Amino acid sequence: MKKLLPKLALALVPFLLYFAIFAMFDPYNYFGLQKTTNTNNPISRVQGFLKEPSDHIILGDSRLAHFDADLIKQASGEQYYNLAFGGASLEESLDLFEYAYAQNPNLKHVVLGLSFYTLNNAYGSVSRMATIETQLENPFAYLFNLEYNVNMLTNIANKLSGAADVTEEETRNPLPDD
Repeated sequence: MKKLLPKLALALVPFLLYFAIFAMFDPYNYFGLQKTTNTNNPISRVQGFLKEPSDHIILGDSRLAHFDADLIKQASGEQYYNLAFGGASLEESLDLFEYAYAQNPNLKHVVLGLSFYTLNNAYGSVSRMATIETQLENPFAYLFNLEYNVNMLTNIANKLSGAADVTEEETRNPLPDD
């Protein structure tokens, strides 16, 4: 047993090193170690909402995801938290509403963006919300996500070459863009 534990610890070193590198170059700042955060993806937006729940939210696809929060506050008099993200289907928006309501039952206003794309029965048949919820609750689910690992490796390559970090537009989206 005395020989097994040191060998096991030594075998875990590469994994721990990889996880540390992942956290340092994480494309969506899941662990909060970076100064800037890409808030254009569902994980970052929901994490932000969980940190500062709002009674007013916006749900929908990319048409609503890029609204100016200051302009919305100026027009409505209320601070809305924008949970919309690119490629969001109606089912995902409704699932996200249920999740947001479970986290903050004091929701007062919900803006739900609809379009012919989101109402189309063939658009976005698989909701990503179950995966997002799992990743928010379990950091290992986030660490082992293939897409995020590819984005992290792209971030490393970009940093070495002096280019910008990965943004949502550069990531692959399993649903068609709207």
